[in-house]
Amino acid sequence: MRTISIVLGLLVLADTAHAQAPAESARALPVVSHDAELVLAVDCRAIYNDPTFDAVMNLVEASSSYIENAETLAAWGFDPRADIQELVFAVDDLGDATSEFVIVAAGELSAAEVNAQLSQRPEVSEVSDDHGTFWASGDSLRYLVTDAVAIAGRGEMFDHARSSVLNGSTQAWRGNEHAVELNIVVDEELRAAHPALGAYLIDLVVSLELGGEPTFRVRAETPSAEAASSASSEVVQVLQAVLDIPEVSAMGLNGLLENAEVTTEAETVNVVAVLDAESWLRFSATLSELVAEELR
Repeated sequence: MRTISIVLGLLVLADTAHAQAPAESARALPVVSHDAELVLAVDCRAIYNDPTFDAVMNLVEASSSYIENAETLAAWGFDPRADIQELVFAVDDLGDATSEFVIVAAGELSAAEVNAQLSQRPEVSEVSDDHGTFWASGDSLRYLVTDAVAIAGRGEMFDHARSSVLNGSTQAWRGNEHAVELNIVVDEELRAAHPALGAYLIDLVVSLELGGEPTFRVRAETPSAEAASSASSEVVQVLQAVLDIPEVSAMGLNGLLENAEVTTEAETVNVVAVLDAESWLRFSATLSELVAEELR
């Protein structure tokens, strides 16, 4: 099934579960609105010191392009291995090339140094309104930086993020428990425009949990229990078909798929794969090799 192929592709790339945003205080409200159609959230605190992250960062920092620009990168005033706590990218409408979006970095930032860098860019200018100042460029992009949160985006998604930051929020997303979380909501209009998305997929959540044994999770909500049962059967068939592809084993991904368990609960299909240490090391080595190849 095409939808399940998409699920598996996202699971392999991985590259967390729906809950309502807390509303006790302004600081508890997430900077990114929870009704976006696509959200990719990375809890950097969960991946710092992870062997895979360290291996990839070692490769990046050893690359010639990074070394050539190290001084410029340092001028932004933060350490990518330590200072960013959350990194979130969200899109309002997947079916629109000009969709509103927002990117949020939360952590320990230097507003003075980041703003100094922005001020040196000729395409960026400082703008003021009733709520204060921010940066804007000719392509409708806007930026706001504090010592705790930096946001960039377009349209109402930026406005929501800016309002949250000005009200004191320092939480980029809704406090997920996963290192990497991908949320996709596929509405009827988008499915009609892209038939390859299939008929089953309504809401997809893909996550990677670290700590103990790394665990990949996929949750796909379908229109009915019957659809979930049918989709679950097809997931099992697709998993086996993928395992039979020689390149999957060569890339070290077979351990991930072999450990996958597929279950249904009412309208929901769940796929959970817990990686043993050997499989995770192979996955880490494969990812590092791919990054190294791109940096050559």
